[in-house]
Amino acid sequence: QDQPAAQSLQPPSSSPSAAAAAAAGVVLSDTCRSSGCTVTPALLADLKSAAVEALSSRSVPRGTQDLPLDVSAAPPLYWPTAKDGSHLQVTGEAEYADDAAITAGALYAAYVTSKQPHAKLLEIDWSLASSVEGVVGYVTPDDIPAGPNSDFTRSLWSVGPPEPLFAHDTVEYVGQPLGLVVATTLSAARAGAARVGVNYGPVFVQRRDSSSGASRKSVSDHEATDRAVAASAKCPADGWGAESRGGGGVGATAAVGDAGEEAKAITSLTAAVAANSWYDLSKFPSSRASKGDVSAALSSSTRVLQGQFKIGSQRHFYMEPQTAIATPEEGGRMSLISSCQGTDQVMHPVARLLKMRHNQVHVSCKRVGGGFGGKADRAVYPAGAVAVAAHKFRRQVRLVVDSTVDANMNAGRCPMTVDWTAGLDNQGQMQALSIDITLAAGAFIGTTTVEISHLPPGMDSVYNIPAFQVTVQAARCNLPPRTTVRGPGKVSAAVIIEQIVQQVAAAVGQSPERFRESLMIKIPEQHLAAAAAAEAKAQVTVLTRQVDAVCGSQSRESVANGFSKQAQLQQLCQADPGPARSGRHTSTLPQVPHPKYYPGASQ
Repeated sequence: QDQPAAQSLQPPSSSPSAAAAAAAGVVLSDTCRSSGCTVTPALLADLKSAAVEALSSRSVPRGTQDLPLDVSAAPPLYWPTAKDGSHLQVTGEAEYADDAAITAGALYAAYVTSKQPHAKLLEIDWSLASSVEGVVGYVTPDDIPAGPNSDFTRSLWSVGPPEPLFAHDTVEYVGQPLGLVVATTLSAARAGAARVGVNYGPVFVQRRDSSSGASRKSVSDHEATDRAVAASAKCPADGWGAESRGGGGVGATAAVGDAGEEAKAITSLTAAVAANSWYDLSKFPSSRASKGDVSAALSSSTRVLQGQFKIGSQRHFYMEPQTAIATPEEGGRMSLISSCQGTDQVMHPVARLLKMRHNQVHVSCKRVGGGFGGKADRAVYPAGAVAVAAHKFRRQVRLVVDSTVDANMNAGRCPMTVDWTAGLDNQGQMQALSIDITLAAGAFIGTTTVEISHLPPGMDSVYNIPAFQVTVQAARCNLPPRTTVRGPGKVSAAVIIEQIVQQVAAAVGQSPERFRESLMIKIPEQHLAAAAAAEAKAQVTVLTRQVDAVCGSQSRESVANGFSKQAQLQQLCQADPGPARSGRHTSTLPQVPHPKYYPGASQ
């Protein structure tokens, strides 16, 4: 059928009252989140009534957008289509996690977090929170049914020490959760959390043996294309690779009976290298990739270039903060609403925390509220915290993580230092490239493993470098766990290889565009003829389909096939069975179908 030349995209009709009521609900919700007041049906009704009265004389703004419609393009892929749910979002009617119904007796939670990057927990005085009106209680590691040291996220990653739900005995970074304060209002919960007293003590490590330090590559801040880079040794193979030989830091403790020396917090990549604090990636094959003999190619190169550069981090700023609501259900079950990117990644860990079967935990998420990796694995911690709280108090518990607290708890993409060595032949063509990447990971590996596993496979991009290798290593720092950020590993890989190609092109005095083109993967000569034939065949196929569409070949073929099948059936019905005992079936097939079944066929 003929399609219109353009399609108008308009929002559904709505009255000023409906729009005002929706807007009032959004304003009230945002105001109450910031001030900590409780939303009651009476308060909401009064505000909506006032908003409708104030706005009833105004007309609802409307707009249209006319987009060209290509009728020849395959529908509906290339047709202008409104985003699903966009009307609900722009009118404020879209419901997110924190918009879920508040049950009778619901409680609000707030995190108590560490103020030290690396210290011993000596004492936490929760009683100070009880002086705040509305505070009902608190949640500590001892309230976790599976125990304070439960490895509840073990199915998500397996490198490094397990990250606890709440810090127990030792804190590893500023912002690490210590527990929750639970109250009847959000403002009371946050005020109570601010009053909790925490006493810290130093962490002692074994005294350093100066003869046993393992050398690692330098990560000094410099940029050059013809500069030597210090040699790189392999990751330590003992445990998960956070050693104390460099002066302590994450994960290090003193031997029994040896007071040792006070550990210093490792809060930078340079400090981690100096302290020899590494994650053991020796059993993580995705941390490296290679082809050809790089050492031999570099030895035979006419010119060798070396350089180093750094890539910073990017942080999340999702629309809805990390949010979770836990509601106890009948039969001991637990229902959760989580602003997450995968309900299964919340269900399984929470079931382990509560020592329940997986089918006893129900997790739902209507809208993520913005994620892009930030709620892929980190959403399980607020969900697990409120689940434990709801299990303890047997009431609905709601947690909306304050943005400042969230920024301290969760870091962004891994910053990294890249060291590279390139070998060129006498024509200035790159024949070898070695890349060593050092990541500044957090106190717990988190989804840094995703960044690690996606870096090497895509590093060579569209380039054909005869001898190529890339190695990734991750330093463990007293910093928040890193998260996946849109295109983990792949974006960094593209930036790295393009930066190296740009620097090498500048060093040899070539145009970056021409140098890139000379490195790109090319079709071998022997395959060019086959490729040309395949392209010609594809063009013939396209033309054939166009002819079929114009002539209606498919419908004609269908009619013809039906006619033939009916004709064959009639021929079999008229067949002469022949002698009954001969064991053979012979027949004389008529030349035209029987007129009884196809009137007019004989004409």
